[in-house]
Amino acid sequence: MTLWAGNLVYMYLSISFIQMLKAFTPVITLACGVVAGLEHFNRHKAASVALITLGTAVAAYGEGTLTAAGLTLNTIGAVSESLRLVMTQVGAGGGPSRRGPAGLAKHAVRKKRGRSSSLADLCVPHVWPRARRSGC
Repeated sequence: MTLWAGNLVYMYLSISFIQMLKAFTPVITLACGVVAGLEHFNRHKAASVALITLGTAVAAYGEGTLTAAGLTLNTIGAVSESLRLVMTQVGAGGGPSRRGPAGLAKHAVRKKRGRSSSLADLCVPHVWPRARRSGC
């Protein structure tokens, strides 16, 4: 998804503008990390996010070739890349707490470390125990 959207966006936006929009990807990654429970949001991070957002907004204001399709494709690419990074961190057992985002001990997902992780590899350990408890 990241590769598809990242390549297709070049048909709709200028290269320089795409690079300016890519500067917003760390903000999306931080938001995904906070939602997954891997990051804590504080005042310093809020100031950094505000500065990056302001810079990206100023760059977007003067862009003459801005299209909705290009902006949508860039957003899809950035969000999918951020989710990939966060899910990789979950698979590696990272995060500030001792337990993973679903309340599982880290050793439950640490076994996946020896090979490349897919979305199914990372989601199954979180969904399967709940399905067994509910009688499915």
